[in-house]
Amino acid sequence: MQLLKKIPHNLWKAFKYYSYFYIGTNYLCPVSIVVCKGESMEPTIRENDVLLTEKVSIRRQHLKNNDIIIFKHPFKSDRTVCKRVAVDGYEEYQDMEDLDENYISFVNVTVRGDNESSSHDSRDYGPIPYGLIESRAVMKLWPFKDFKVFKRGV
Repeated sequence: MQLLKKIPHNLWKAFKYYSYFYIGTNYLCPVSIVVCKGESMEPTIRENDVLLTEKVSIRRQHLKNNDIIIFKHPFKSDRTVCKRVAVDGYEEYQDMEDLDENYISFVNVTVRGDNESSSHDSRDYGPIPYGLIESRAVMKLWPFKDFKVFKRGV
């Protein structure tokens, strides 16, 4: 009987910790670690490379041409994809606060893989809705010999 009394308390405790984790990773500390699969971004990103990503530039809609982004696949919601932003006919606009910075802000984003021969990207399924974008790659953490900080708009 004592065990049955502890179940609701333990469920509430698990829910509380999960909520703290969810809010912390999505709103308080907007960074995440991503392990990449596939060869569509080779040679920049290879199979099982580990990336550090951030969510602030996505929320502020400050993407730049050639940024590497992580997004939900437009037709397979259980898949997450890593591709590069490709402007392709969309216009960049200058941010009013800082006239030296050009950002991309539009509803649909064209994406391309670096390895064109084995990449399924906007050439296959068209531009992706901005709402599918989860984060922007900041640096490659692993393998350590390939450590790299991704420069914006290069």
